[in-house]
This record gives sequence, structure tokens and C-alpha cells, in this order.
Amino acid sequence: MPDLVVLVPSKGRPAAGQDVLDAVTATTTGDTELVFVLAEDDPDAGDYPVEAATYVSTGSTLVERLNEAASAFARGDLGTPPGAIAVLFDRHRPRTTGWDQALIDALATLGTGFAYGDDLVQHDALPTACAMTPDLVTAMRHIAPFGLTHSFLD
Repeated sequence: MPDLVVLVPSKGRPAAGQDVLDAVTATTTGDTELVFVLAEDDPDAGDYPVEAATYVSTGSTLVERLNEAASAFARGDLGTPPGAIAVLFDRHRPRTTGWDQALIDALATLGTGFAYGDDLVQHDALPTACAMTPDLVTAMRHIAPFGLTHSFLD
């Protein structure tokens, strides 16, 4: 399992998936894997880039799908748990080379915790994408609080 698994929940937006994959591929320097989290009823699921992994979820909402995938990775259902789990959305386009390694390093220093970077929009006011250690996902039983809607996960 890589040091960082980046979960990208998406539905019906394979072109956006390709764009985020291109941005992630161009800027990562660490041992990082991007995983699209897709709904099992997504008619466009087969159109997502094959260069990235996919996790097909039975959850009925974006939050349920994201939590199902994060929990599966954190518990080790898909192999050894990664060192960290991050969430990006299909509208994110990382621009800073090495952003992933900076998150990996910050979490390795913390041992347990959360880390996020400056999104160049909200700055320190709001983390619009974050990474956390898998033990937190397991302890909280989610990566995104249930009851939130997709527009407020950050």
C-alpha cells in the first residue's frame, strides 16, 4: 500500500476525473495512489481513467461512499493500510509539486493527526482538502461526518 491514498469521490464526471488525475500525476513526488470513489449505479463508471484505481461503493450519498472507501482502506480491507488517507474532489487541481510528500511528512512527524495545505483560495481559514492518519478514520468510523452534504465536506 502506498504512503498516501488520495480518495476522489465522483459521479458522472469522468472528464473531471481525468483532469484531477492529470494534475495529481504532474505534481506528486511521494508514494501516492489516486483512487476514484464511484457509485455502483454511476452509468459513466467505465469512462473514468484506467490509469487510476477505482473503489465502487454501495453508499447512496457522496458522504456514505467516501466513508465506506476510507474505512475500507483504514481497516486494511484492501491490503496493508496506507500511511495516510487524503480526500480531493474532482474539482481540485493540485498545482504545487510535492504537495503529497509534504502531507506525508507532516503526518509522519505527528504520528496521528490531520494535515492540509494552502488551497490558495481559503488559505488558513478553511482546509478544502485534508489528509489524516488511518487510525483516526478507524476511531471516528468516518472521514467525513455523516449528515453533511457534498458542498460542505471541506
